[in-house]
Amino acid sequence: MSRRHLIQGALLSTVAASAPVEAAEQSAHQGGDPKAEVEAIERKLMWLYSNDLPKHVNEIMEYFDDTPEMLQFDVMSPREFKGAAFRKHFNDLATMFSANIKVDIMDMQTHADNHLAFVSSLQRNCGTDPKGKPFEFTIRVTDCLRKVNGKWKIVHQHVSFPIDSMESGKADFQSKL
Repeated sequence: MSRRHLIQGALLSTVAASAPVEAAEQSAHQGGDPKAEVEAIERKLMWLYSNDLPKHVNEIMEYFDDTPEMLQFDVMSPREFKGAAFRKHFNDLATMFSANIKVDIMDMQTHADNHLAFVSSLQRNCGTDPKGKPFEFTIRVTDCLRKVNGKWKIVHQHVSFPIDSMESGKADFQSKL
């Protein structure tokens, strides 16, 4: 297969993959099914994380609450980031991972009504760190969203690793379903 065909195929698959997200996102702004709206946002975030993360930081932040009440519990110290500290932490992570991360949702459970929603998921992260060393790990993420002025905003996010046993207390970075 020629290089031209490979490039055309890659472009076509990128456009095809983004079309359902864009259609669902458009529905989300028109007041459709809350569960579908929230799941479309989660899929859009995974796409933004995985496609040149630093380039998309501002767009990603549009999906998070911009008040001091925004709270994230993360696996990294200090484990709690609120308001502006969350935004700084996210910018630091985007810089650290640069364009070298791929995030896939392995399992997603969504509960939503017209005002509040929460989404729990297992997310596989892989890529290379700033020193060029490959990494792969699976995290648990719970996003709590609230509809603010007609738009869903993540107001709380909890990120964690399961432990391999109570005895060791060590994180299980390759957790499977």
